[in-house]
Amino acid sequence: MNPLIRIRRVPTVSHTLIACLVAGSALFLSGCVSDSGGSLPKRLFITSQVYTGNFGGIRGGDSICNTLATAAILGGKWKVFLSDDSAGALARTGEVGPWFRTDRTTKIFNNRVGFTVGALAPVYNEYGSSVASSARAWTGTRADGTADGSQNCSDWTSDTGSVYGTAGNPNKLLADGPKWMFSNEGAAPCTSQCRLYCFEQ
Repeated sequence: MNPLIRIRRVPTVSHTLIACLVAGSALFLSGCVSDSGGSLPKRLFITSQVYTGNFGGIRGGDSICNTLATAAILGGKWKVFLSDDSAGALARTGEVGPWFRTDRTTKIFNNRVGFTVGALAPVYNEYGSSVASSARAWTGTRADGTADGSQNCSDWTSDTGSVYGTAGNPNKLLADGPKWMFSNEGAAPCTSQCRLYCFEQ
């Protein structure tokens, strides 16, 4: 071998780390860590988009949450906070809290019991921005986290004005109790344009 030629060994780097570094985004990097290790705090958001009561049922809601989280480069796995005729929203949400805004700094709930007590801070959207004080989010859920009877826009497949769905206000705080998911304003016609709550699982 030519003594002038030296061979240097290159350290092995995992494909996952390469993918994160290539992205060049600290936010995306944190999403990679969350997906692989699951050790970072869980997050929640209210959607930046609004929907009538017909968005494809629970599965459609889950899909919306994950699509918006992907667009905001959040990573993670998400479920919509909704009740239908088969299950209440509280039962659908795993006990993996506490939950924070997407900044992972502002805590909203300590655990699932906190859902029925009240929010510690207003719920922001997937980009970390506040929503209008009049904003409402479909839940179909009573103050105790169970399904609110048939107030679910026909299992979230109807946008008819004569059908109704329970909605909450994301700006309601601890002093207001569980009005973030069960507003005292009553159920909204399914023609209404409301948002959705998305919880990381």
